[in-house]
Amino acid sequence: MRRCARLIGTAALLVALLQAGAARGGLSHLPVLRDAAAGRASSSDRKGGNADAWAFNPGQTRELANIEGPGAITHLWFTIAARDPGYYRKIVLRIYWDGERSPSVECPIGDFFGLGHGQYYRYSCAPIQIGDRGGLNCYWRMPFERSARIMVTNESSLPMGMYFYVDYERYPAGKQDMRGVGYFHAQYRQGRPPQKGADYTILDARGKGVYVGCNFTIQLGSPGWWGEGDDKIYVDGAKEPAIWGTGSEDYFGGAWGFPNTAYANLYTGVPLNGFYETGAITNCYRYHIEDPIPFQKAIRVDIEHRAGDYISTVAYWYQTEPHAPFPPLPPVLDRLIEEQRNAYVEFAAAEIEDYAGVFRVENAPADALQIEKMSKYVGKWSFNAQVVFKAFVPGARLILPTGGIPGLKSLTLWFTRGPQYGTFRILQGEKVVLESFDGYAPQVTRAEPVALTFPRPTGTDDIIFEIVGRNEASKGYWLGIDCARTGG
Repeated sequence: MRRCARLIGTAALLVALLQAGAARGGLSHLPVLRDAAAGRASSSDRKGGNADAWAFNPGQTRELANIEGPGAITHLWFTIAARDPGYYRKIVLRIYWDGERSPSVECPIGDFFGLGHGQYYRYSCAPIQIGDRGGLNCYWRMPFERSARIMVTNESSLPMGMYFYVDYERYPAGKQDMRGVGYFHAQYRQGRPPQKGADYTILDARGKGVYVGCNFTIQLGSPGWWGEGDDKIYVDGAKEPAIWGTGSEDYFGGAWGFPNTAYANLYTGVPLNGFYETGAITNCYRYHIEDPIPFQKAIRVDIEHRAGDYISTVAYWYQTEPHAPFPPLPPVLDRLIEEQRNAYVEFAAAEIEDYAGVFRVENAPADALQIEKMSKYVGKWSFNAQVVFKAFVPGARLILPTGGIPGLKSLTLWFTRGPQYGTFRILQGEKVVLESFDGYAPQVTRAEPVALTFPRPTGTDDIIFEIVGRNEASKGYWLGIDCARTGG
């Protein structure tokens, strides 16, 4: 009997350890067999067609999912078809648990997925993964007892389409006891700029819970290093921080001012590194997944800052309900950076920067292909951005596969000229489509549109932009593309 009891105790311990692994997520929970049924709410066309996006008119709110509990959301995926500049800031995500009236998640959708100031950049970390061409993935686990309701509002001035998955598990009645389990929360804040002489507050929450991190985006109001600010975390109403850091780059897992490049690790990263010029935008994240910070009554997460910069953040945490009221979400115009408020958009054109991940590079480093913000130059570029291929030598190639865009007979492209730009030709497979384009100009400017007629419809042959030389006055071999429109 005692041996049997020991075996039962050992088995119970094993189950407890496996369940702990399941709560954490990752590979350790996969062998755990549990009473659960998988489900998905999505934008799928259930009639068998391919109209798999939901349309949103300007100002429209739609309910994406209303799931009966007990259960847990396990994965969110979105991609958005929109043309309004800054649309990642103009579309708002709200999530409600167990019939609450005040949302536990309220964020511009881009910021929720770590895309600060309405920018787009690809990166991957433990809870959030940004796929190619705007695939937004979230793996924060979100348990609930009675219901989960997900709402999206289009606050832009143009219609937009949204494709989405809400993946979840449902449990038999009584199998999800929320005692000792926190509800997921995410809250957007901004300082435009933050109050001078006071620390910027990332999170101010009341209740019992655990802080699991934030993403932090800054646009510089003046040149120079911005990150000397210490993080300060006050727990349960204490007047002194329980945790006091040594500098912003230290909190976000880097060092010495992020001097070299962008990077993305599991729990810390700088996926967008604008460095130190006025107007530059940098995004950082710090997720306390291995080192969560518990609180019994309250928590406040602050960070020091210098005056004059535009900071925005999203804090992520779990806590018991009810939660304290969120600060009002700033009006949509107040959430935008200047280039989004007054952006030029080329009519009916595709933004090449949205397709940067589709291109291949030959005879040049992979990081020679970059997305560049163009607001620092005189003139206009559609959506204030271009793709720039910073080639070093003749023979470098930028290749656009056309297997996914069959049937095009012609294309109009807008290129950039400047003092570091080279001369290139365009081919369809082995056929020359444009013999030569000289990208040199004394100042950076957008060139006149160039119309291409293909010798055969696209779909099998790649479109190749090949550097062939440079103007004798040019200092480099760069190639810049702003946007493209089908047809001549």
